[in-house]
Amino acid sequence: MKMNTRILTPLLSMLALVACVLPHQSAATVVKFETVLGNFEVNLYDNATPITVANFLDYVNNGAYNSSIVHRSVPGFIVQGGGFRLDLAWPLSAIPANGAITNEPAG
Repeated sequence: MKMNTRILTPLLSMLALVACVLPHQSAATVVKFETVLGNFEVNLYDNATPITVANFLDYVNNGAYNSSIVHRSVPGFIVQGGGFRLDLAWPLSAIPANGAITNEPAG
């Protein structure tokens, strides 16, 4: 069976374009944390929680987490940081909080 290359060539070009675009659409924003105990990355849920991600990235981009400490750790439950800055003075300096945001996902 002979293929019609006039139809097949644009189709293959379109498939190549879709293959290049799809991975970028599904990619999550990744934030790298650098700590004295090692580094780790966090994948954010951009599509599911856009308001939460934007709020978090606002803190990151404004340097709010620079020199912050982990101030709460409960094994098997939570590690919480970003509320206080290590400035070698007591009491610790609170990092100013943004206003409240909508809890996501709503459904």
